[in-house]
Amino acid sequence: MAEQRAENLSVVLHRAGDLRLENRPVPEPGPNEVLLRMHSVGICGSDVHYWQHGRTGDFIVKKPMVLGHEASGTVIKVGSSVTHLKPGDRVAIEPGAPRDIDEFCKIGRYNLSPTIFFCATPPDDGNLCRYYAHNASFCYKLPDNITFEEGALIEPLSVGIHACRRGGVTLGSKVLICGAGPIGLVCLLVAKTMGAAQVVITDLSTSRLEKAKEIGADFTIQIKKETPKDMACMVQGLLNCMPDITMECSGAEASIQTGIYVSSSFPYPRSVPAFTSFFSGHSLGRDPGSGGAGTGDGPYPHRECCCAGGGYQGDISLLQYVAHGDCYACIQESGRQAFGYTPLPFGKSAGGL
Repeated sequence: MAEQRAENLSVVLHRAGDLRLENRPVPEPGPNEVLLRMHSVGICGSDVHYWQHGRTGDFIVKKPMVLGHEASGTVIKVGSSVTHLKPGDRVAIEPGAPRDIDEFCKIGRYNLSPTIFFCATPPDDGNLCRYYAHNASFCYKLPDNITFEEGALIEPLSVGIHACRRGGVTLGSKVLICGAGPIGLVCLLVAKTMGAAQVVITDLSTSRLEKAKEIGADFTIQIKKETPKDMACMVQGLLNCMPDITMECSGAEASIQTGIYVSSSFPYPRSVPAFTSFFSGHSLGRDPGSGGAGTGDGPYPHRECCCAGGGYQGDISLLQYVAHGDCYACIQESGRQAFGYTPLPFGKSAGGL
């Protein structure tokens, strides 16, 4: 009898609106990789963008691509150089792994590497499939009390951790979160855990705001027809002051304008070029260390922290990745376009802002 070949059913996007279930070969792990039997994979807003529009920001689907990057699974085979994992280990996956040891990796900012591999970001395949090989150094063992589903949620949770670290949330902080989708909610959870005294969160959706209130928001504001300036006044009225930190988690231009109005003394711009984190390096399973991508490089004069630049406004609005979002030169150029002057420097790179 012929040996039965394992099926590796995969969710493959060919172009906008063309999503197929295909059987792909089971990959063989390289020396520094592990082969995983996937268990849980989340659907991110970027996945939805690729499916609906064939692109997310500057990343365009030009050839068939497997979706999915928020994932957990079980190790079933290890590469010859892997010593810290073994078959049977349950792991969460950090979807971004550097291909080269370049200058960014050497200073702890591997998330800024221009050659980085990132699951389900063209041209790289994701892990919404049955079997998937990944860099073993970016797979993290799950404790017994963490389920696979919770393991898959560690990646979006890391976005909230990254944003709160970059924004400097600490004991007594007063925080505004614009957008109560999944990323806004994890930012809320992390901000309260880090000691924020009061958190205001805004959204269009009543159900999202109810969930935000349930998990710890001190104040919620449902957006109706208010202008950004009106929203800023409402937030200041609830807090009796300007928030110390604003986290923009919706990608809506009016919401970004509200954040600038309420958090700074900038002259009001008519439009704002948005920039976002490429991904939250160090937040998933690493100690950020000194100067790493999960830490601050210096003072943040206005603490406007754009952690999620998604444009999808459905029920699963999550992180949208935008090319060069962490590039300091791009942030300077955005400031020149929006405000007519170069923002104050806050380090050699804005990695993660």
